Order: sequence, then C-alpha cells, then structure tokens
Amino acid sequence: MARRPVEDSEHRIVSDKFGCSKEKIREKGRKNNKARSLAIYLARNLSGATCSEFGDFFDGVSGAAITVRYNKITKEIAGNKRLKRKAGKIKARIINI
Repeated sequence: MARRPVEDSEHRIVSDKFGCSKEKIREKGRKNNKARSLAIYLARNLSGATCSEFGDFFDGVSGAAITVRYNKITKEIAGNKRLKRKAGKIKARIINI
C-alpha cells in the first residue's frame, strides 16, 4: 500500500460515527476514548506513516503510546463483532473519499 499522510477528513468520519468532535479524537490524556483508539487504528492501517508521525498528529504523544493504543484496540476489535463491523464501515467510507 502506498504511504499517505494522516488526513483530517478521516477524523471527521470517525467523529461523525461516534458523535464527538475531531478535537476529542486528537486530545490526549483521556482513558477509554474509543473514537481516538479507532482513529489511531485506522490511520495506522491506511496511511503507512510512522508512529512518531501519528504521535505528532494526535496531540504530541509518543510513538510508543501510539503502538500501545493500536495493539489494545486491535485485540478489542478481534474480540468484539460490533466494533469490528463499525471499524469496517468507517474504513470503507474513508477509502471511498
């Protein structure tokens, strides 16, 4: 897959699906922020950017923090059919932009 930057439109789609603001997705320091976790998961899967680049985009968190969040949401998606379906629908919308 070709590398592409993290785009604000992707976060708009995620925020619309979760009924929250784009700022909430980018805001660090909030526990159990599913919208943020899913945005990190989708951005990492679709963009090919480095975790450090994601960290800068997601309010200056470390690349390691991005990896931890990505691994956690990946396990959660694998065990939760509803979340997996939601991630799939959001991914399809992003790809069709």
